[in-house]
Amino acid sequence: MKWVQNTQLARKEAVAAFAKSWLAKHAVNPEFMCPDPHFKRRHHKRRIVQKSLVDSIMNNLTLGGQVFVQSDVLEVALDMRSQFDALSNLQHMDAVDHTFHCDPDGWLLSNPTGIRTEREIHAELEGAKIYRRMYQKMS
Repeated sequence: MKWVQNTQLARKEAVAAFAKSWLAKHAVNPEFMCPDPHFKRRHHKRRIVQKSLVDSIMNNLTLGGQVFVQSDVLEVALDMRSQFDALSNLQHMDAVDHTFHCDPDGWLLSNPTGIRTEREIHAELEGAKIYRRMYQKMS
């Protein structure tokens, strides 16, 4: 039982460690594509996009830098969206560049990176919707 607790602790600290890492400080345009949803409420703490990581990205993202998030799970997409929408120095790309087209709910209609993940391809072939947002740092 103690080993399992330590494993959970190590996993929980992994996101915090990444947030302080060289990679988080030098990521030019970070992308979060279909991260593991961890559906159970008690497992939400294991989600990759957490406040500590978002804060680290925002502290290190250069002016004009972009962040792209997407998921085929609406709950996960809404969670990521709420964290980035809450930041006043970010704007959604459709407000910055009118060539980015969104549905009525504000989700991008296509993947702006041009790089589709295996999960994205599979989900779309199965008829699932991919929920996408892209932000740009304005100040």
